[in-house]
Amino acid sequence: MVKLGNIFLRYSVAIFLFRVIIWSSNNYKLMVMADVPAIFVFGDSTVDVGTNNHLAGSLATANNPYYGIDYPHHVATGRFSNGYNPADFIARHLGDYTESPPAFLALVQKQSTFKSGILRGVNFASAGSGILDDTGNKGFNLYNLGARKFGICGIPRIGCLPGIRAATPGGACNETLNGYAQIFFNTTLSLLQDFSSANPGMNFSLGNYFLMTTGVIDNPAASGFVEVEAACCGTGPYKGWFKCTENSDLCKKRDEYLFWDWFHPTQRASEMAALSLLYATGQEFVTPINFTTLANIQH
Repeated sequence: MVKLGNIFLRYSVAIFLFRVIIWSSNNYKLMVMADVPAIFVFGDSTVDVGTNNHLAGSLATANNPYYGIDYPHHVATGRFSNGYNPADFIARHLGDYTESPPAFLALVQKQSTFKSGILRGVNFASAGSGILDDTGNKGFNLYNLGARKFGICGIPRIGCLPGIRAATPGGACNETLNGYAQIFFNTTLSLLQDFSSANPGMNFSLGNYFLMTTGVIDNPAASGFVEVEAACCGTGPYKGWFKCTENSDLCKKRDEYLFWDWFHPTQRASEMAALSLLYATGQEFVTPINFTTLANIQH
């Protein structure tokens, strides 16, 4: 069963860009790249690209079917998705990447290419990781190490995840958890504003996953979705009792689903979220600037 009290702690992700790139975009397509960045990804299962595959005894893994069913060659890579996740799509639009930089623990196992590989960036995200009291202080450490551009994503409408609906009488959203998600966003925004004011040259973009998912759930047809309550792969009510396995019920039209499994978005939903982070205008979905503008700031 789902432990509601801690669920909101699992949904944070920060993407840190240590070098600047310059490019032009047209209809979400990368056109010109003037430099190659290094991208460092920190977060949980939303952007994990296989870290937990290298953690002995970890139960939070996605290295089994049907995970990866839409990834090249239908391989389960450790991503909690039917294909790519948001970190993959963001990396594609930030430079000469086909997907997210590899998991750090995967790089460590290849000592012959470790030094050259780490210069392109690393993904430290790990499924099941949460937020500690001193997590905010890590930003200061990264700033002192040279980080100046912070792309951070808030928490989605977690009270409406399939795993939560399955544990809620009548399948309703848990509005207490949704309230936590909004508090998290507002607190994170205040922290980043104070941090940037106190530290010269620090710039940030904060993505509002809560409003992104709210818009899709409230009006799925506008985004081309059909099913926004149940998961594509899983068991039980809303397919929200457990993670996706090869014995789970699997939907056929995965692009019509918002949720892939009990807690995670489909590849299509991940791509839409990434494009909003990168190119959204206004400040509804990303504030005070989008990720593209952030990456183009010159120091």
